[in-house]
Amino acid sequence: SSSSSSSSSSLSNNNNSGTKQQNRAEISWFTTRGKLATQMGGGSSHMAAPKPGVPYYDYGVQYILGTDGAFLRDLERWSSLGLCQPLGPSQLGAVTDGQYRPFAMAMDMGTGPKDQKDPKEEEKSGEGRQQQQRQRQAYVANGGFGVFRPRLIEHTARELRSRGVAWIPGFPDQRAKITSMRKRADGRWELRAEKGGKVYGPFDVVVGGFSQHCLTDPLLMSGGRDAERMLQCLRRVEFNQLVVMQVEFQSAVAAPFTMAYINPSRHNDDRDTNNTNTNDNKGKNDKSNQGAQKQPSICFISNNSKKPHQDGKVKHDPNAPELWTIVSTAEFAEINFQTNPRGYRKIAEKEMLEDFAKALGKRSVRDLPGPYKINRINHWEDAVPMTMPPPPSNGCLFDPQAGLAWCGDFCVARSVEGAALSGRAAAEAISSHILNGENAAPSSKQTACSSTHASASPAAPYAPLPSDQRWLTHIDAATVNNNNNNNNDGDD
Repeated sequence: SSSSSSSSSSLSNNNNSGTKQQNRAEISWFTTRGKLATQMGGGSSHMAAPKPGVPYYDYGVQYILGTDGAFLRDLERWSSLGLCQPLGPSQLGAVTDGQYRPFAMAMDMGTGPKDQKDPKEEEKSGEGRQQQQRQRQAYVANGGFGVFRPRLIEHTARELRSRGVAWIPGFPDQRAKITSMRKRADGRWELRAEKGGKVYGPFDVVVGGFSQHCLTDPLLMSGGRDAERMLQCLRRVEFNQLVVMQVEFQSAVAAPFTMAYINPSRHNDDRDTNNTNTNDNKGKNDKSNQGAQKQPSICFISNNSKKPHQDGKVKHDPNAPELWTIVSTAEFAEINFQTNPRGYRKIAEKEMLEDFAKALGKRSVRDLPGPYKINRINHWEDAVPMTMPPPPSNGCLFDPQAGLAWCGDFCVARSVEGAALSGRAAAEAISSHILNGENAAPSSKQTACSSTHASASPAAPYAPLPSDQRWLTHIDAATVNNNNNNNNDGDD
């Protein structure tokens, strides 16, 4: 679940009474800041840790949707630990022309025929419908995902300590933040920290769990020729851009939901429908549509005041301010930042708030209750991955010859779950490679930057990440794996 993380493993043969035991991997787990970020309002530093009971903004990930059976079990276990809880019914949906429609998880979150149940099976008992409903569940973090993330990491580190996993946090103390790597003469890797220059290793395999170019380029470039193939693969991952705004309303907005995606208006019939998908066009400005009707500037809104605090309870105070996170479309972000990098915040405040009011059925921002205060507006350069390695990538990238693997949402799906499934795929590929004794250089059919049994050449064109429903493109762009990376003020 850590977006900016890497793992490295060294292998050793253990002998007990002369009997050779199975190889054991000693794993070093390096973490730093990531996409699960939470910030407080009221003039607090955006670097300050969220405090119990204090209103907060989820800044990156807004919720986690579970669909995979094993990942759903993880979410349920994390919920039992008090880290998160299921989002209430009818609290997630879409707004079109001021009208809100909640998502029914089992129906609206479907991804194709494979998710459909046989009606005859459901007729046997109500278990079929319950299982279908259970297969898709959205979770929110207790106290925000900036609280969820370190608690989950700390719990995992304690749980796996006895299994040979050493956790080395690179935040907030950045003396252990990994910034460079080097291949030794014996073919194993060394990792070096940014401050203090401490060297870790040697490692047989290094696994990366992040994909933003401003992070992957300097790390892999320091690895020289041995990291070149992986570097070229990751450079082919493309991202869209977003502008994210945090705003505090002194009075309740009275929206009937916690989070909603904003669909383009059905009345704008003269707009280019191919241009409304702000993700698949990666925010590019199609000059042929400059005369078309104005596109909406926002694609997702979230009322953080309806989310639970660290004690798991939602504060119901009608007189308390409401803290909202508002996410722009990719097209709006790129056009306004590229044309006005110093003044884009003023444009974003005006246009995004105006569209926010219209999404709630108001004529203009003046019809919103009470005054408002902007807590933060920021542009994210590498926000959401738009392309994935060509099939068959098996959910990860693995260069066994170099001892390098890479995983992330860009390999599977633009979501926290996608990142988790990719991490699992990387673990399985490396495990299979080691346990099966596949230590020879990859064959011509197993080119670099591939999983153990699949090819993904650095020169092959990367395919767009799939979207099975029109509104799903808004989901992908809005929240599932936003990253406040490469920001103007040195954020994550």
